[in-house]
Amino acid sequence: FGVAAGNTLSRLLRVHNRTTWGFDSFVGLPPEEHGEPILHDWRPGGKRANGQNSAGLVHRKITEFVYKHGAKLKPNQLRLLSGLFNKTLKPGLARAAGMRPAVYVDIDADLYISSWQALDWLFGEGLLVPGSVVGYDDWWTLPCAANSTNVEAFGEAKAHLQATRKYKAVFRCICGPCEDRPPAYGGRTYFVLEALGVKAEAVKARVGVRVRLGSGLRLGLLPLSPFD
Repeated sequence: FGVAAGNTLSRLLRVHNRTTWGFDSFVGLPPEEHGEPILHDWRPGGKRANGQNSAGLVHRKITEFVYKHGAKLKPNQLRLLSGLFNKTLKPGLARAAGMRPAVYVDIDADLYISSWQALDWLFGEGLLVPGSVVGYDDWWTLPCAANSTNVEAFGEAKAHLQATRKYKAVFRCICGPCEDRPPAYGGRTYFVLEALGVKAEAVKARVGVRVRLGSGLRLGLLPLSPFD
């Protein structure tokens, strides 16, 4: 979610042959939710796919990159869906398109609203299941830019918290900066979905959670996701 010029998808498709979907407007960012903080280049129309503003051009670039590195895409292995998330991520799309539960989801949509729309749709369509891994590109970008350790108040992390509460999900941080202690900002942060619904409640009851006052960051003793 957030293809831009296709660099992340290119690297992923070098090393696996699974069907991969990419979602992007290819015409820049939408407006952020009112009142949410943004960076200077995250304004409407910003990040216009580095000038490569069509799904066709990005698809060609990715295909050429994969071929250059000794691999070849299968027919329909890479599927790019062009449009704003609130227009394209509709109920029933996953079934109609033959999508299967996700092994890995990359959230690089920058904004809170786009990240929330992606996560809400993924859970609602049954595409996030125990074992699915979700990676966030800008988990720490806004908290660090705002000089704040309350990571759940901004951007992708806020959307993650909202989704875990709505769908009663338990995640475990498995890679990248997982806690709000210096130096936190250092790249992507990855979570594995461990449980949903009733099973999630059982996991939380078994493991327990500790709360570090003042930071707003909650960690399970395993540790679980920062958000229970």
